[in-house]
Amino acid sequence: QSRGSRELRSLERIKGVCHPFLLTLERFEAIDDQLVIVTELADCSLEDVVKRNCERGSCGIPREALLAYLHDAADALDYLHQRYQLQHLDIKPGNLLLVGGHVKVADFGLLKDLRDVECSIVGGLTPIYAPPEVFDGRPSMHSDQYSLAVMYQELLTGSRPFGGRTIAQWATQHVHSAPNLEPLPPSDRPIVAKA
Repeated sequence: QSRGSRELRSLERIKGVCHPFLLTLERFEAIDDQLVIVTELADCSLEDVVKRNCERGSCGIPREALLAYLHDAADALDYLHQRYQLQHLDIKPGNLLLVGGHVKVADFGLLKDLRDVECSIVGGLTPIYAPPEVFDGRPSMHSDQYSLAVMYQELLTGSRPFGGRTIAQWATQHVHSAPNLEPLPPSDRPIVAKA
């Protein structure tokens, strides 16, 4: 009930926002105590692309293709922030969907308005990609950028910048440890470290 109410509020915030790289919401409503969300149909997620590439012997997505995908996602996220002061706060491979060769950002259940002083994160975040400030309940205008950087390393190299195995380990590492960027090409490390 509480998660459905949270998601419904997030959907209300996003319903009037149009951008070519945001997944289109056709309709949403509560039916028999279930939240039903109808969106445009995507071909697959970046998570699916990585799994297929790994099955073929690759460790991730080729750099040029990955940069194009993340450019689409970053364009949509910048638009959300610059125009509406919103942060997605759940950027992960499963929430970036391919439609017609471009990435569209989906799943707005944790969407937060940064102008809202009561901007707490109750649950549902994905700790592998979560920025340090989200663990403290204070998302910032850079939160989604951090998540994109973590995801970039994982999707390119097959390894994450933090090696935790539990929520507590990830939270501690994101807040107190420097990321391990060694798997990245040397030219990418300063950019990812900054993000």
